[in-house]
This record gives sequence, C-alpha cells and structure tokens, in this order.
Amino acid sequence: MSGRASIHFAADDHTIIVGPGDVVRLTAGMQTTWTVTETLRKIYVS
Repeated sequence: MSGRASIHFAADDHTIIVGPGDVVRLTAGMQTTWTVTETLRKIYVS
C-alpha cells in the first residue's frame, strides 16, 4: 500500500489515519467516509 488517507467511522464518530504498512478491517454495512490526502494504492481481500 502507498499513499495516505483518513477514514471516518460514523458509528462512533472516530477517525483514523492510514498509510503504508497499516491494516484496516471493515465489516459489511459499516458506514465510513474516506478522505484521500495522497494518492492511495490499497489491497482488498474478501
């Protein structure tokens, strides 16, 4: 992964910053808002 983004989680009004080396687990139905601050390249696994 490369780049940088913030992910806002609506359920608990919490925001995290992600970048290279970070891992985030999202579940079905989770409401998030992504703000990409640096071109983001990510991997998605289902």
